Amino acid sequence: MARGRGARCWVHEMPNILDKVPEAVRPELKAHRVAIRDAADHAQGQRLAGEVMAKYERSYPSAME
Repeated sequence: MARGRGARCWVHEMPNILDKVPEAVRPELKAHRVAIRDAADHAQGQRLAGEVMAKYERSYPSAME
């Protein structure tokens, strides 16, 4: 059951994030999101998420919040 809630979270969160960045950035951010979601394990997903946060947090703080 927890997995289902997590999947819904991904589905609903992504449009909210993308709404906070310019159209030109959206494809790159979507690709990062897929890489995080499909990471080999939790540690890799956490590392990738941290890299994305570091890359975008100054330019788009509300999206990375």
